[in-house]
Amino acid sequence: MIINAPMSGEIGTSHAGRIALINGIKDIRLLRHLMVEKMANQGKRSRFGQLCSVTTDLLGIDINLYLARHSILPFWCAIPRSSMRTKTYQDLVHLWRKPIDGPIRGHSRFCRACIDEDVKCAGFSWWHREHHVPGVDVCIHHGSPLFCVRSTDTTWQLPTTYLKVPTTFEESSPSSNASIVQRYHQFSIKLLERNEKFIADQIFYIIRKSCIKSGISLSYKDPSGGPSLGQLVRKMFPHDWLSKHHPASLAPENTSRGWGIDQTTHGQASNGIAVAMILTCLFGSVYEFESEIGSPKNPGNVCHAASDSLNSPQNFTRLFIDSEGDICKASEKSGLEPGIISVYLRKHGIPVLSKITVQLREEVLLRLHRATLEELERWGQLMRTYWDDHNGGEGRHFLDDVYEFLKISSQTS
Repeated sequence: MIINAPMSGEIGTSHAGRIALINGIKDIRLLRHLMVEKMANQGKRSRFGQLCSVTTDLLGIDINLYLARHSILPFWCAIPRSSMRTKTYQDLVHLWRKPIDGPIRGHSRFCRACIDEDVKCAGFSWWHREHHVPGVDVCIHHGSPLFCVRSTDTTWQLPTTYLKVPTTFEESSPSSNASIVQRYHQFSIKLLERNEKFIADQIFYIIRKSCIKSGISLSYKDPSGGPSLGQLVRKMFPHDWLSKHHPASLAPENTSRGWGIDQTTHGQASNGIAVAMILTCLFGSVYEFESEIGSPKNPGNVCHAASDSLNSPQNFTRLFIDSEGDICKASEKSGLEPGIISVYLRKHGIPVLSKITVQLREEVLLRLHRATLEELERWGQLMRTYWDDHNGGEGRHFLDDVYEFLKISSQTS
C-alpha cells in the first residue's frame, strides 16, 4: 500500500482520504480494515485504534507532532484540566476514545482561493484544518466566506470534487464582520497552530494576571468583584455571533455557571472557543498577547541566555536560517517556545515562511544570509513600519508579508 505524506495544514481525515484515493480504495471501512483492524492485538481502544497511529508509524512521523499539525486538538484542548496538562496529544486521544475528527464531522469547509492556490502549487487540493475552527466562518488568509459540505465522509474526497457539483455545498454565511470577531479569528488560529501544549500554564497565568490588572472578577459567584469573564464576553461579542457559535453565553445569568468561561481561571478544562474569546476580550491583538507570552517574567521553560542572544538581528537570523525558516525547528534548536520565536520574527521584521513555495522560502533565506548587520536593521525597521501601517499585519495574507519583505530587501540592498 502506498502511504503518502500529509500536506501543510492538511487535516488528518483528508490525509487518510488521499491515501485511500491513491490506492484505489473507495470505502472508508475497507481502509480502516486494511490499516488498523487487521493488525494483531490492536483493539479498538488501544493507541492503534486511531488510523493516524498506524499512518504515523508507517511514515516514521512522531504521532504527537502529527496530531499537533494535522488535527484540531491544539484548539479543542487549549487548556486541559490541571491533571491532564502533562499528557501528550496521543494520551488525550487514547483517554478520550473518540474519533479525532469527531467535532468536525458533518460540516467540512473549504475556501475557493485556497483550492486554487493548492492546485497551482501541488497539482491537487486538500482540506485545511484551519477552515474547521469553530467560530471562524471566513478564510483567515483571504477573508472570503468558507463553503460548507454537509456530509459525514466529505473529507475522504478532494475539495475539487465538490466544486464540480455546486448543489453539494453552501456558503457558511459569516454572522458578523465586527473587529472583535476578526480578532477572535486571529486568536483561534494562533491556538490551533501551536505545536505543543506548552503554553497552557502560561495562558492560565496570563489570563488571571490580566483579569486582576483590569479589575475583572476571577469568579462569577463573587458579587463584590467587578464583571466576570463570562459577563465581559457576553458584553463585547455581537449577540448574533454568540447565538450561532456559543449559545451557552446567552443563558440566564443565574443558571449560567459562568457560561463555561469563568472556569478557565480555576484550573478546569477550557476548549479553544472559550479561551480564544477570553484572549480576544483581554488583548488588543495577537502580537500584544505574544509579547506577554515571550516576557521573561512569565513562568515556563525559557532559556534566558538564548533569549538574550537573539536580541541581536544577526544571531536570530543565523538561527532562523539554520532552521530552514521553520519556527518549530528554531524552537528546538534554541530551547525557546515557538510563541517566543514568533515574537522575535516580528521584532526583527522577518516574515513567517510557512506554507509558501520552496523557491520563495529559499530566496528570503538567501537574502537574509547575504545581508549585513546594517541591512538587517534597516529591513527590520521598514517591515515593522509596514506592519504598523497595516493594522499590525492582522487579517493580511502571509504571502503579502513575504512579497513586501522581498520588495524592501531589493530596494535597499
